[in-house]
Amino acid sequence: MIRRGGSKIWIGLGILGYILLSIEISTRTPKCDSNQQRTVLEEGRHKLSLKDSNPLTEETHPIPHSVGIANDNEPDSRRLDKVEIRSARNATKVDLGDYAAEVDNRPVNSERSEESRSYFQVKEEVQTEVIIKHPILPQPGLTPPIVYYIWCGRYWFEFQNYLSMRSVIKYIQPDKIILYYNHIPRIDIKLYNDWLDVIREEFPFITLRKMKIQKFDACDNDLKLRSFAHEVMSKTGGIFVDRTTIFTRTPHELRRHNLVEALTPKGGFMMIRPTHHKAFFQSKLQANENIKVKCGASTLTKYGVVKTIYYSPKLYCLTMPKNLTYIFPKDIWGLDSEFGEIARTIFYGKPDIPVAKPSYETLVPNIAHMVWMGGGEMDYLFYLSVLSVLHIVKVDNLYIHGDKEPTGPLWKKVKHDERIILIYRDLPETIYKSNVELLPHVSDIFRVDIMVKYGGIYVDTDALFVQPIPDSLRAYDVVASYDWIDWNAPCPDNINFGVTLGKRNAEFWVLFQKSMSYWRENSWSFNGLRQPYRVMERHPDLFHLDPHLQVICFNFLCHPTWWKDYHNESIHHENTPLDWQHETYAFHWTAPVPLELQDEKHLMKSDSMFAKIGKHVLKHAGLLNDNNIRTDPVTCRSL
Repeated sequence: MIRRGGSKIWIGLGILGYILLSIEISTRTPKCDSNQQRTVLEEGRHKLSLKDSNPLTEETHPIPHSVGIANDNEPDSRRLDKVEIRSARNATKVDLGDYAAEVDNRPVNSERSEESRSYFQVKEEVQTEVIIKHPILPQPGLTPPIVYYIWCGRYWFEFQNYLSMRSVIKYIQPDKIILYYNHIPRIDIKLYNDWLDVIREEFPFITLRKMKIQKFDACDNDLKLRSFAHEVMSKTGGIFVDRTTIFTRTPHELRRHNLVEALTPKGGFMMIRPTHHKAFFQSKLQANENIKVKCGASTLTKYGVVKTIYYSPKLYCLTMPKNLTYIFPKDIWGLDSEFGEIARTIFYGKPDIPVAKPSYETLVPNIAHMVWMGGGEMDYLFYLSVLSVLHIVKVDNLYIHGDKEPTGPLWKKVKHDERIILIYRDLPETIYKSNVELLPHVSDIFRVDIMVKYGGIYVDTDALFVQPIPDSLRAYDVVASYDWIDWNAPCPDNINFGVTLGKRNAEFWVLFQKSMSYWRENSWSFNGLRQPYRVMERHPDLFHLDPHLQVICFNFLCHPTWWKDYHNESIHHENTPLDWQHETYAFHWTAPVPLELQDEKHLMKSDSMFAKIGKHVLKHAGLLNDNNIRTDPVTCRSL
């Protein structure tokens, strides 16, 4: 038997030995220049110090395989016991994913209060040290990460509802999400508001539960809704979240409390630990038994933009207006506000405004493509389109893809131009698992496949160029413009690829083609207009949207999408002046073809804008002089 006093001696000797060993190790450790990036690997520990010249951006910051890993063969080399990130210019909040972090902010000569800062504002005077101590581990006794939503009414599950659920997944990391409903969320006829389906594909543990009929009165008012939330959480505990509430940071520390109240008629959330049952809610709560917290608030401006009116980085959530409808990803792309930064962080993973960047190392190839399926006679608009590509854009080659050669006298006039190359292509029978039976879908399928394989400029046979395409556009991976607006809600916009350009195998084209796995044969606009728009919503940094690329003309009216209020159905801009020679690169007549562009006779007799565009093409092709007099066809035979 060892005496108690002896035990103390052994403990003291052990502590002394540990101290001496620590001193010896510290004296042997070489010092590094603070401006030099260094990586030190110890047994079970990695320490990473970044260059002071590299500011830490405010984004989800996973540890990459190639950084801080000195031994690729070590099985647990990605688990960091300690990581230090120091920078003289640093963000005030860092999302480190699955790792618990301690953030020590040391303001230097800061005159602004903590609450006055933007959500992700970078401060020059702040030095931030982030120490990752251990990965997050399960802890008993906390409010379980089971999240409940209650859906009342016959409504679409819209983008703001998606943002709410996405923020829960990001900041709470729930075991599961349960959505109670009296009427299942709907999808609009245009199939745009399928956000519930989208998030169920992204997160594996979302359960939909229909309320019992006797519980439908939970949707009558806020008091009954709260009572129903209490009831469903009384056995297991959990977190109730209002459908318009967005979490802005992790509420992990709140889960130790018995009850956390952040509910108001405007929204919010509530946390309940599982130790409390139904009788608990019927008793009087003592002041120290529950925690009251607040959510930030936002409002909707008269222009339909969400504006934050009350928010602080210390708050856990932000409520959106209950009457808010028709907020889309495009609304948060360039929104310079706290809400814009929060929403972009949730949707895109970082607060930065997503913008496509040009690269002049490789330009879009100076070739053009058209699709002509089924054969038939070349009409006059098709003829003018070919001339505009050859003589205004001045491409090196024009490839016409199809199963049959065009016919007719107009085709004979241009077919001998050595820049025109016919490419045989058979009709598609399937697209992924779906059958393709309608001919109008063929151009949608071929267009994206051509751009994946070759890149270049694609133009429909009913579009005319009025200007050449500059290198400033050809430097982007993909360039396109909005379509004539679809007045039927809720589609925010469509993209028209009747005139487009892009680099070979650009990521957007690959994603666009993959989106065709959700094929709808009975819709003329879903596959080629609406689906690529959804791809752009997710990846705006892969796509340069230029409304000046083309003007869509429909039913003898043209609708430039750079004009103010172009979404207004009552305005067709008939009297708005349009400098057609300088404000756009191309005009695209979807239906019907104007009389002036049906043949040369009507073109020469008319002085309309459409006729002027046609004559402009003929002049560039050398077929019309400055006095609008037809030149000798013999002298233009080689053109």
